Amino acid sequence: TTQNKAFLNPQQSCSAAGAKLSTPKAERRNHKTGAPSTVRSNDRSRFTVHGSQQHNKTTTTTTMSLKNDSDYSYDNNDNTDNNDNTHQERRARRMALDALEQNSHESLATVWKDLPHRFRIDKEFVLQALRSNRALPPKSEFERSFPQSLRFDRDVVLAFTARSDFRELFNERHLYPPECLTKDKEVMMAYCTQIPRSLQECSEELCDDRDVVSAAIALDGLELQYASLRLQEDRDIVVQACQGDGKALEFCPPGPVRDGLVKDRNFMLSVLRQHGGPMLRLVPNNLKHDPELLLEALKHGMRFRYCPFEYQSDKAFLIKALAHRSELYIEFNPTTQQDVDLCKAAMVSESSTPLVHKRVLEISPQLIQERAVVLALCQRGEASLMKQVIIESEHAATFQDDEEIMLTAVQRNCKLFSYASARLKQNVAIIMAALDAESAADVLAAVGHEALRQAPQIVVRALQVYPRRHLRLLRTH
Repeated sequence: TTQNKAFLNPQQSCSAAGAKLSTPKAERRNHKTGAPSTVRSNDRSRFTVHGSQQHNKTTTTTTMSLKNDSDYSYDNNDNTDNNDNTHQERRARRMALDALEQNSHESLATVWKDLPHRFRIDKEFVLQALRSNRALPPKSEFERSFPQSLRFDRDVVLAFTARSDFRELFNERHLYPPECLTKDKEVMMAYCTQIPRSLQECSEELCDDRDVVSAAIALDGLELQYASLRLQEDRDIVVQACQGDGKALEFCPPGPVRDGLVKDRNFMLSVLRQHGGPMLRLVPNNLKHDPELLLEALKHGMRFRYCPFEYQSDKAFLIKALAHRSELYIEFNPTTQQDVDLCKAAMVSESSTPLVHKRVLEISPQLIQERAVVLALCQRGEASLMKQVIIESEHAATFQDDEEIMLTAVQRNCKLFSYASARLKQNVAIIMAALDAESAADVLAAVGHEALRQAPQIVVRALQVYPRRHLRLLRTH
């Protein structure tokens, strides 16, 4: 009965029974009467339907089987095509990698530009290009086209740092370490050993790492300022930093370590000689009056006003100081600047500058008559002042016949050869110094034929420097 209820729908006609069951009540009554025809009819219908379903299922299964066989044949064809494509892709990759690896006359930029886009963003190809000794492609065609996964990739960053031209690449392309790698010791070690101020990019853990800090201060002693407080108070680290730059001592915090270092005279002498002149203010009072330490400090950047008062008026000490650093003259008080001996010492110092020359001659113009002063002007002074002294000064004739002065002047300005004395115009060294593309013709015209015969190197030099298109105008006799 339950099966009949599930199979027969009381709202539809039942053709097998030949009767219409309009309501569930009629169905129950028919079931109670036990009409065999209805039951048998229903059973046959059920059987017939079931058989039909079974037949359809068999047919469907057979069809599906045939269809699967057909699909299998198509799958075989697809697998064959895929294998061919895979083989071609591998071959293309191998050929492209070989082109990047070989050192041919063709530039790497050209090879890289010819690669398919999928290869230019492939890590293996990027690493191969970075390992090459050839110049990298432009930034716009190389790292700017990388996906973010490659820009921040550890192997790619290390490959950049391993190149011999990494310092130039860093300055040109701004290859700062990615923030996600600032905790990586190997990456930051590679930066700290090559790029100044890289220690400030490191994480706090690496700034407290002795190996990383030691590598950084080996490149630049001032990197000590970015180290942890623990390492800034480490004596060995501080000494190593001061060996690179004496001013690093300033980044050692006040305490037992710094107090012990500044009391060591030999250590402070080495600090001052490494551009650490201002560090003399850290030493005890007894060392601040040491003349050797004072001279080294003034020579390497200490301002004159920090010099003890008794030395600011010591003439012998000031002359020694000017011999090392003539710019100290500008810092002297006006009374001290009036001293002629100090003025001359500032002028003839090998470290003298045009600014010092101008200041000295404003205070002591009579020094222009001194041969040593004129020679210093010819060596390191302004070209206009040098020309004025040789041509227009009261003792110009004396200077024009001075071989050393004229040779120095002509080496800086070839046109001054015409003002040399007749005797010096036959001097081979001065003639050779006066030859250049503009003056060669005039110099040869002023030199006698006999001098050219005795010194053929003059003619050879003139032919070398004179423009080839004007050689027909060059006369040697």
